[in-house]
Order: sequence, then C-alpha cells, then structure tokens
Amino acid sequence: MSSPRGFDLHELSAATSNFADENKLGRGGFGPVYRGYLRDLDLDVAIKVLSEKQSSQEQSEQGLREFKAEVKVMTQLRHRNIVKLVGWCDINKQLLLVYELMAQGSLDKHLYNQESILTWQQRFRIVLDIGSGLLYLHRDCEKCIVHGDIKPANVMLDVSHNAKLGDFGLARLVEHGGEPKTTQVVAGTLGYIDPEFINNRWPHTESDVYSFRIVLLEIACGKRPASRQPNGASSLLAWVHNLYSQT
Repeated sequence: MSSPRGFDLHELSAATSNFADENKLGRGGFGPVYRGYLRDLDLDVAIKVLSEKQSSQEQSEQGLREFKAEVKVMTQLRHRNIVKLVGWCDINKQLLLVYELMAQGSLDKHLYNQESILTWQQRFRIVLDIGSGLLYLHRDCEKCIVHGDIKPANVMLDVSHNAKLGDFGLARLVEHGGEPKTTQVVAGTLGYIDPEFINNRWPHTESDVYSFRIVLLEIACGKRPASRQPNGASSLLAWVHNLYSQT
C-alpha cells in the first residue's frame, strides 16, 4: 500500500455512493463511519467523517484536535498490528479520515455477541497482537507514541481475526526516556483510563499498559470494566481483586 495522501471530497463521495446509508458501518464519537471503494487503488476502505453538527464549540474543537493528532501520528506508522491510514480530506472544514477496511469490525462487537463468540485461541492471539502493536508504539518508533485510549472499541479485526490498533485521536508523541510533560486535557474512556494519569496528567506508556491490562481482563472474563459486577464490586478490576483475595 502506498503512503497516506490527501483526497478530494468528491473522490470520497464517489467511493461511498454519496455517503449512502447502506454504506454506513456505524458511528464514532465525532461522526459516522462509511464503507467505501477506491477504484483507482482497487481498495475497500473505511471512511470516518467528522460531523459538522457538533453539540458544542468545545466538542467541535476537540474533534479538530483529534483529527490533526491522528493524521500526524498515523502517517508515521507501519506495523502489522496498526490499522493503516490510507489518507485524509481537509477541505472547506470537511474533515475525513480514510483507513484500510477491517472486515470483522471492532473487538467489542465480538466480546458481547453470542452469535460470534471468540475461541480461546483467537482471544490469546488477539492479546498478543495488541501487545505487539503497543511494543512498536512505545519502543520501536522514532518517538515514543502513547496511544491514550486502548479499549476493545479501538481494536480492529481483519478477516482472519488478526487484531490491529486504531483510533489515534488521543495519541501523544513523547521523547524516549524523557520526562513526561503535564497535559491540560485529560481524555480517555471510563473503566480503561489510568487513575494515575487522571491525578498527575502525565501522558506515559504505563498508562497504555494499565489500559491494556483492563482489556486483557475483559477479553478473559467477558465483563465490561465499568459496570457493577455480580458480587457487588463497582468495577471489573475490583471484582478480580476480590476473587483473588479469596484464593
């Protein structure tokens, strides 16, 4: 696949049959995602549209920040466990991101779908794939990349259930071995975000590792991390700690 490039809006409109409803794959935090076909590349893609109809100015600005962060980070990445960015569109306030199409969708849809239950072998391989992607981001890139939002909804599966990390809207570049810099914006997902990051506001690889541990527990237990558990525990992590203390 060639390097990511800019697209004209009419190219992406043609690829999705003018963003037809039948091509809509779902909706992300800032807009819909469509299936498309780029004829000149002979490539099926997923096109993420940043919606113009944000509920507030703050959301609109956050969406723009995430768009710029994702383009900046993902144009540098080449790894089998990272979703490939095909390109982007930034014309007349129209913001779109174009990715390789992941045929099996996101991991969260498989963890709680009784019609497509993952085998233990598939779950084990998915965990290895996520770890491989994180190792690349944290150690093998020119600058260390903190993903910032590791969760099943951001783990995409291809046709063979190989896992790839996606959605780098909250990613940050930090120097290898350098002191973390305090950020004014604490963003992430309830249940997965590292409590230490909330307290000290330092983007760090250890925060990604914390989130990865939560995802690992979720894959193994099939329970959502922020929901109340059967024994009354307030979270998946508390439930596991309670069970461990009883052994």
